[in-house]
Amino acid sequence: MGIQLIRGDALLIVDTQNDFLPSCSLAVSNGNAIIPVLNRYIAHFLEYRAQVPIDGFGTSLDISIDTPTSDRAYKLQEYAGILQRKHSEGKTTWPSRKQVHRQYDANDCLQSDTIALEQGDPQPGEPLIQPFMHVGRRMQPKPSLHALRSRTLTGYQRLPAAMTGLESAPAYPVTISNALKALAVQIERQYFPEA
Repeated sequence: MGIQLIRGDALLIVDTQNDFLPSCSLAVSNGNAIIPVLNRYIAHFLEYRAQVPIDGFGTSLDISIDTPTSDRAYKLQEYAGILQRKHSEGKTTWPSRKQVHRQYDANDCLQSDTIALEQGDPQPGEPLIQPFMHVGRRMQPKPSLHALRSRTLTGYQRLPAAMTGLESAPAYPVTISNALKALAVQIERQYFPEA
C-alpha cells in the first residue's frame, strides 16, 4: 500500500457512520466506497502490530446497516484546551473531562453514580476513572489472574439484588453534577448565542 509505519504510529478513523451509506438518512454519493479502503488500512496496521509490539486495537468496519460491527464511539469533549459538545439530536454530550463518583448503600451495594467534572467538582463517593496508560505505557503492573478474579467477584457481590436476577431491574440512578450542567449551558451560549 506504500504505507510506512514506525513504532508509536496510530490509526485513527473518525466518525464513520451508517447514515453516510446509500439509502440512509445522510447518504453521501459512493459513501460505501470508503469501507474497503478503511479495512485495508486496518489490516495493514494490524499486520504491522503483529511484527512490532504497540498498544492499541483495530476492528474491521461492517457495511451492514442492521448489524454494525460496533455501535459505540467515544466523542471528543476537549481538544487543544477548547471544550467541545456534540449537538446532534438524541446524541448530545457533556463537555470537558469528567469523573464518575460511585456511592454505596449501608450493605456496600451500588447505590448511585454522579458524573462530574474531573477537577474542581467534588462529589461524595468513590472516583471510578483512574489513569491506566501514560505515553503508551502502563502506569501499574499487570494484575494477576487471581487479582482479576477477586475484583470481578467483589464487583458482582456489590450489585443490588435486582440487578443479578433474570427479571428487568429498575434503571440504575445516574445524575449529572450541577457544575457540569452549568458548564454545558455556558458552552451552549458560547456557540449558540441566539438560542
